[in-house]
Order: sequence, then C-alpha cells, then structure tokens
Amino acid sequence: MKFWQKAFFCVLFVFLLGVDIMGYVLTERSYALNLEYALTSAKTEQQIIRSSVIESISLVENNYTELNAENLKIIISPYAGFYHNQGIYFQLYQDDTLVFNNIPNSYSGTKFSVSKQQIHTEVKDIDGTRYCFIAGYLDQPHDNLQFVYIKDMQSLTGYKAQIIETFTIISIVISLFLSVIILVLLISLTRPFRKLNAAATEISQGHYNKRVDLKSHDEIGDFARSFNLMADHTEKHINELSQMTENKQSFIDNLAHEIRTPITAIVGYSELLKYANCSEAEKETAVDHIISQSKRIQNMAYKLMDLAYMGNENIVMLPIELESVLQDVKAALNIRLREKQVNLYGELGQLTITGDEELIKSLFINLIENAVKASPAEGKVEIRGKHEDGGVLIEITDYGKGMDKKETDKVIEPFYRVDKSRSRSEGGVGLGLAICARICQIHNAALNINSEIGSGTTVNLFFTTP
Repeated sequence: MKFWQKAFFCVLFVFLLGVDIMGYVLTERSYALNLEYALTSAKTEQQIIRSSVIESISLVENNYTELNAENLKIIISPYAGFYHNQGIYFQLYQDDTLVFNNIPNSYSGTKFSVSKQQIHTEVKDIDGTRYCFIAGYLDQPHDNLQFVYIKDMQSLTGYKAQIIETFTIISIVISLFLSVIILVLLISLTRPFRKLNAAATEISQGHYNKRVDLKSHDEIGDFARSFNLMADHTEKHINELSQMTENKQSFIDNLAHEIRTPITAIVGYSELLKYANCSEAEKETAVDHIISQSKRIQNMAYKLMDLAYMGNENIVMLPIELESVLQDVKAALNIRLREKQVNLYGELGQLTITGDEELIKSLFINLIENAVKASPAEGKVEIRGKHEDGGVLIEITDYGKGMDKKETDKVIEPFYRVDKSRSRSEGGVGLGLAICARICQIHNAALNINSEIGSGTTVNLFFTTP
C-alpha cells in the first residue's frame, strides 16, 4: 500500500471516529436534556392534576356514604378521558388495592413503596414503550389513596432515534465529501515524492542528469534541493570515475602498444642473431637495435615509476632557488644539448618558489628535453622567469615545428605523441608531459602550452607564492 493510501485511510478513520464520538456525546446529551425537561414538566403537570383530583374528591365525598372503588372511578374517569389523548394515564390505589388503571396495555403494576410525604419518580419500559411514573399519596384526610401519574415518553425515544438517524446521514455525506477532499489533497501533497521517486529510479538506471523541478519553499522543497545537490555530486563522481576508467583503459592500451613494438624488435633481432648467417656488420646493427629498444623499455619503466612515485609519496614543500635548479638541469642535459647542437639560453635570477626540488628538476628536465627534441639542429631554447600577479612565471620557448591547438590539448595525456616517428627515433614514450602535468598539480601550479605550427612552442609555468 502506498503512503498516500495509508495516510488517506488513517485520516478518514480518525475523522469518522471523531465524528462518531462527537455524535454519540451530542445525542446522549441532547436526550438527557430533553428527558430532564420532560420529567420537570411531568412533575409540574402531576402536581396540578393531583390538586384537581383532591379538590374533586373533596367536593363530592359528602354525596357518598363512603369513598369506594366505584365512587373513585367516577371521580377520576373525567380526568383520564381528558388526558388520554395527550398520552397521560392514571392509576389509583386505595390502601393496597388498585381501583383505577387506564394504561393501554396489560400492565397493572404494583403499588409504589413511598412514604406519605414523598413523591416517587421512575421511568419504565413496558411492552416496548417508555413511560414516566410519578407516584405520591393524596393529602389528609385521603392519605390512604396513592395517586400515580403516568406519561408516555416514547416520543423521546423516537426523538433520540431520529437524531441518530439524521446524524448518521450527515456523517455519511460529510465523510464522502471529506474523502474526496482528503484524496485530492493527499495526491497533490505527495506528488513531489512521486517525482523524487521517479527521478531516483531514472538515476538508478543510469540517467545521472535527471533532476527534480520543485519550486516550493517548505520541507519538501528543501528535500528536493538536497536531492538535486546529491544528484549533482553523484553525476560528477560518476563522470570522474568514467573518465578515470577511460584514462586507465587508454593508458593500458597505449602501454601495451608501446611495449609490444620494442619487444617485437628485440625478439626479431635476437632470432636473426640466433638462426641467420649474418655478417659482422649485420650482427653489430642487430645488437645496436636490441640495445636501443631495451633502453626504450628501460626509459618507459623509469617514467612509469616516476608517475607512481608522485601518486603515492608524501611531498615535503621547501623553498627552492630556481637558478640553482636550472644549473643542475643544464648539467644533466649538457650531453643531449651537444648531440643535437641546440643552445639553451636564459637565467632565473633570484626567483624562489616552494616545492619539492627533485620534482621541480624533473619538471624542467622533461620540458627542456621536449623543447630540444622539437628544435632543429643548431637551434635554440630560451628560458625566462619573472614575478607576476603575486607568483612566479616561467617561460620555456623553442623554435621548432610547433603544433596546432588540437594537439596542445592532448599532449599531457600519457603516451600521446605529436610526431610518433620522431619520438620513437629519439627514444620518447609519450610520458614526459603527463609527468609534468602531475608535478604541476602537486605544486598547485598552472601549466599552459601555446604553440603555432612552423613557429615553435612556449610552455608557461605559473607558481603561486605563499
């Protein structure tokens, strides 16, 4: 059973219970008030009729030698006849003998046990009809006569039944009307929950961009906004995980491809040395290729270890003088610069940043080495630095082939190479700029690449100073 259905039946049950209790209380209270009024009226009427009977007896008793049953019937019969149509009846007891009774049924009753100074009142049901009995003795010298006033009270019972019937009809009509209103209100009030449930279902099925559009400013609106915020974070994390999965798969695919090529070459040249009749020159060439491809795999292993190191180690940030780092980098790349006949120009003066010195050296080595690879023979690479916007800006410029905008967006991806043939011939594995991007990320530095085909490339590094 759905929530709105449970709420509907609960509210309807509580309402009907409340209406029934209220109806019962009102009916009983109304009946009690009417009964009290009727009894008061009956007592007053009984006193009037009793006084009239006493007066009639006093007027005619001298006409009889004694007041016997026949005489008393003659005296009281006119009263009985007059009040009969009003539902009022009488009983008259002389001593312990019933001398008159005109109740329209078989009831004869018994004399009420009451003192001569008391008035006894009692309500009885006789043959399905309710009567009010008011009994008392007449005044002296007729105090041996007990006069019983009897009034038909069935109209009160009928009144009570009529009230119950009327209230039942009203209760049914109001309940039906209220049921429709409650049903409409509950369906309307729970509509946001149905929207939230539908959105949650769609999100669970992979539609992570699904959101709930609710403009209310109540608790439901707050819940909807929290739901949308949760969905935003969920979608963001899912996209990040998807991107990580894609990057990991791309990394694995590229790694497999990169490793397969040198291994194939090593196996091929090894088989050539083992099974083919080769000249000394051919053997030397084969060995050179095996060494070259082995170094390529070794270089790749070192680069992957660098990436793993940066992902797992705790980096300690200390002040670094960039000019000292640049001198160490020049020394490390001196042989490479002489082989390619490329000149490295520039100084970094008194510039200082905070970071890990070994990682910063690795950053400069990778960037300058890439610039050297891109430069023509007898070309030049320039490095410049300055304070700018509360930080330190480093520019590394080469005047090589350059690349277009699409390439600059991809070069920091692992194993991506702009010129694949040149990278293989120079031992590159496409991990250098990926390592650079990771080092910049660790140091909260910005890495931007500006390049133009035929004009060269400029790499900008911006380090914020603490």
